Amino acid sequence: MRNRFALPLLLGASFALYGNSLAGGFVFDDLTTFRKDRIRGLSFLDLVHDYRPLRYLSLRIDETFFGDHPSGYHVVNTILHGITSFAVFVVLRRLAGPVAALAGALLFVAHPVHTECVAYISGRRDILTTLFFLLGFLAWMTFCRTSRRPWLLAYLALYGLALSAKEMAVTLPVVCGLHDVLLDPAGFRRRLRVHVGMGVLAAAAAVYVALSRAARQEHWHGGSMGANYAISARLVVHYAMLLVFPLRLLGDYSYEAFPLSRSFLEARALLSAAAVAAGVGAAYGLRRRAPRVVFGIGWFLVTLLPVLQIKPFHEIAAEHYLYLPSVGFCLLAGLGFDRLRARVGPRLAWIPLGVVLALFAVRTVVRNADWRDSETFWHKTLETAPRCARAHFNVGMVHAQRTEWSEAAASIRRALAIRPEYLLARYQLGRIYGFLGRPDDAREQFEEALRLAKTAESPSVDPGALCVHLDRLHEAIAFYERRLAKGDHTRTALRALLGCQRALGVKAGRAGRVDEAQRRYRSALGAAEQLLLLTPCDPDVLREAAELASALGDRSRAEELRKRADAARRPPR
Repeated sequence: MRNRFALPLLLGASFALYGNSLAGGFVFDDLTTFRKDRIRGLSFLDLVHDYRPLRYLSLRIDETFFGDHPSGYHVVNTILHGITSFAVFVVLRRLAGPVAALAGALLFVAHPVHTECVAYISGRRDILTTLFFLLGFLAWMTFCRTSRRPWLLAYLALYGLALSAKEMAVTLPVVCGLHDVLLDPAGFRRRLRVHVGMGVLAAAAAVYVALSRAARQEHWHGGSMGANYAISARLVVHYAMLLVFPLRLLGDYSYEAFPLSRSFLEARALLSAAAVAAGVGAAYGLRRRAPRVVFGIGWFLVTLLPVLQIKPFHEIAAEHYLYLPSVGFCLLAGLGFDRLRARVGPRLAWIPLGVVLALFAVRTVVRNADWRDSETFWHKTLETAPRCARAHFNVGMVHAQRTEWSEAAASIRRALAIRPEYLLARYQLGRIYGFLGRPDDAREQFEEALRLAKTAESPSVDPGALCVHLDRLHEAIAFYERRLAKGDHTRTALRALLGCQRALGVKAGRAGRVDEAQRRYRSALGAAEQLLLLTPCDPDVLREAAELASALGDRSRAEELRKRADAARRPPR
């Protein structure tokens, strides 16, 4: 099949398969990752400084055109999935010929495991990084064929773009080296210097990934190095099974949704390690007889390495991690189809492939409905993994959004029964007990949450905020002042310091301690002025600063701040 026919075919297939996802809403990370914290009110320059700038820039563009309408974001994801499927076709055509490429690309566009990347708006990161990874690999293959330096520069630029969408792209130089070792050994020797440079580049990128915010965990999963790498072996087998038999799909693998191994000597760990070793051994034995098959296996394993917990990070597993590695699976499937076609003829060969594509398509369409909204998604997750603590917690938060406080508390208590050290659940349960008029229970939860926050590596709840809930304002102030002393001049820290100092000033004033009240108000005004350096037109901060200046007797300053607050609140003409 020619390229000009493949692109509309794959784009059309993408819309046919994901058409029922276009009416879906914002789900899970969509509600915080970019709609509020990342996208709104941020300039393009702000977004460039993020550790995944390309992802957020693309969503910033979407927000400009679509605002609060999720259907536009879904359309863009669907288009990008079709374009990436076409890139898969072009890569496979170079590697295995047009027939294998068409079969592999159709499997890629229809595979149900990709619903988490396409039907879930935040999955944009994996689509973008895979698209630029494939384009970079195509640039490398073209450089190998022509030896023209512009293609090497294009490869480097595309590698940077892929990394700026997501860190999984770090393995591109390794994949390119594997391609040359297996499919062009003479060329590998000629380009040895280039490969050494690429290896240094990959190592530097790996250090960048290790130091980035993507890796937020210091301890081993399962409690030891052996247990952690037992989990790694199990993950390889789990991901391979998902590609072959994608019936049980799960949107969240946290906590007990994917039970951790506690030793490498567990039966499931030993069997998984044996299966991985057998697969690698078989690939090594086939390296000369079937180099393209070995390259497909290598693509899967190499691109999966960053998410196999080699360096532990907080998300134990996720189906969107398979978007890039599945290209290796599609190459293997395409090669298998080509061989079957040679044996039984083209007409008969399309029958089993057509059955697989039909089954994949049905599973994809059915799975899309699970991503319709947060309530549907989390209830479906609980159906699939009843001991997923985060799913119980998020079902509770759905109830809380509807002010169904008793149901919310019950769901969050179920999450805590599974994972007692779940800090965010403790905090939210305390807030919900407050709404239920149970102050003693609320205080108990906040006390336990504060204990957990003080011992956590990177607490999901600000310890200072917990001190405020417990009315320990002096302790909260000390916490935020330590943060500011370390150079953490964030809006959160300054806003909390402003509120705490002002509250203590009010208390001191009511108790007749005028000097203390004035001192507190001056500290609060100082925090407000630092906030205004970050957000000069924030009407709420301007109004609070005006009230503080008035309490300190500075009437001219108070009047100036009130005028600025009024101007900031006035709608533009």
